[in-house]
Amino acid sequence: MPSPRQTPPRAGAHQWRVPTAVVQRSSSLLLASRLADARRPTLIRVGPYDVLRPLVQAPGVFLAEARGPNQEATLLQMAALRATVNDEDVLGRRYLERTLAQETAALFSDGFEVMAHGGASRSDGVRVLFWALPWRPEAERLGSAPMFVEGSEHLVVLARSLAQHLARRHVVGALEPLLTEHTVVIHHDGAVPLAVPISVPGPWLAPESRPPRRAPEEQRTGKLERSGDLWRLGHLLAALAQPFSTVPQGMSRLIARLMDIDPAKRPPRATEVVVELDAIHADLARGLPMVPLEETPTISWEELPAADLGRLMQSALGQTTPAPSPDTDSLVTLQDMPVAVLAAGRVSPAVNDTPMLDQVPPWAFFFELDELRRFIRLVAADLTRRELDFLFGTGVVQLALPEGGSFYYLGLVQLAHVCHRAPPDRWPELIASDFDGLLSATAQAPARRAFHSVDEGGQDTVLLATQGPEATLADGEAGPTLMLPSVEALAPAPTPVVRAPTPAVRAPSPARPAPPARPNITTTTELPARSRTPAYVL
Repeated sequence: MPSPRQTPPRAGAHQWRVPTAVVQRSSSLLLASRLADARRPTLIRVGPYDVLRPLVQAPGVFLAEARGPNQEATLLQMAALRATVNDEDVLGRRYLERTLAQETAALFSDGFEVMAHGGASRSDGVRVLFWALPWRPEAERLGSAPMFVEGSEHLVVLARSLAQHLARRHVVGALEPLLTEHTVVIHHDGAVPLAVPISVPGPWLAPESRPPRRAPEEQRTGKLERSGDLWRLGHLLAALAQPFSTVPQGMSRLIARLMDIDPAKRPPRATEVVVELDAIHADLARGLPMVPLEETPTISWEELPAADLGRLMQSALGQTTPAPSPDTDSLVTLQDMPVAVLAAGRVSPAVNDTPMLDQVPPWAFFFELDELRRFIRLVAADLTRRELDFLFGTGVVQLALPEGGSFYYLGLVQLAHVCHRAPPDRWPELIASDFDGLLSATAQAPARRAFHSVDEGGQDTVLLATQGPEATLADGEAGPTLMLPSVEALAPAPTPVVRAPTPAVRAPSPARPAPPARPNITTTTELPARSRTPAYVL
């Protein structure tokens, strides 16, 4: 007798078998996990929700395990909107929030269980939107990439379940903009996307976010398309098939078609993908030959989505070293009065080393691997020479410690493009000239970063930047008041603390005016050590 979730197969129909070995359920294990969560310290607070642990940072979205106001287990989906730079930007972000709220309200008629939706402000101007979903045991496996697939038959089964899901969504005019291998888990019915299908446009995402995965035609037009969902499905299946040396021949061809840069060469509808997968599954049962996965069509760097570009560059650069876990838990309240406390570990200056990037920025495609490392080293060396506090973001370098809520940003996209076209021996000159012009275009001097110094006994002394006296401007110079930081040394302590650094915020590049006289920025011979940014920051 079929289970309530199954229907008897039609006479002569091919019967699908979903492998059950991947589904592990144990009430005692789940109960023990929930009891452990009750004792687990809170990492971050987003509105009324306490985040227990991050699950995955997927393209365009964060997913985390959280506890609700009544201690209920919650799957929290978050998206960080970048800070605004002017009044027009403020209105634009408010309009975007209202639009996303309307899209969220429409999901209730589609059967989505969204318990709450809201936003919380951060001290640096970033706005964090969140969607609270009921906790599902399958979410435990989020972030385990690549997702475990038993074999070729299981791969075809998962592909068919996802294609059917897209077909149901497309019938009602809905899309899956967050469909990636990072947001899908294996369920007893196949593969299930867990993320709420609402995506923040890439230009509005804060720099610590991964860019959303967009098909080439979506990047050109700025609009989501059904063909883009099929393109995302192709990339998802390619990621799942990577561990296998061979796949069914029809599967290899189907994945290559789904990933084609020309939408006209992809299957026109998700229902046709389901039909093709039925045929592939039948061929697999007859024992047809297996072949290696076909190479995907060539995609130029300009057409490659930023999320996939980051994945390719990460594989070229090697896996980045994760940030060391702090000695105590960071406590961040995303409300009107945010607080950030992080235990300070020792930081060793590494001025001659290539700075470690938590994510590969979009301007990286201008360079080969050696050129990218050289460019990053030269940018870091120039800013270190100026004794400026700096933090690499996505497409920008953030200057100034956000104690007073003020930031300054140096764009790197145009500079990377200029250096790419110039001989490498001219890069230091071009970088210095570009930064000279950018810094002289503002009357606010960036602050210097707080840094650690280690005494002879090995004890850390923590230095914090504080607001200092007002600096003078040259005669005839106009602009806001220039504030330079002063530095005070704190008494050594067994566990000194500093305020956690805040990631850079992407700001649009305005038209560059004619540079006025450059403000006087004092320099010293001390080299500040660069602290690492946590791998998961909100």
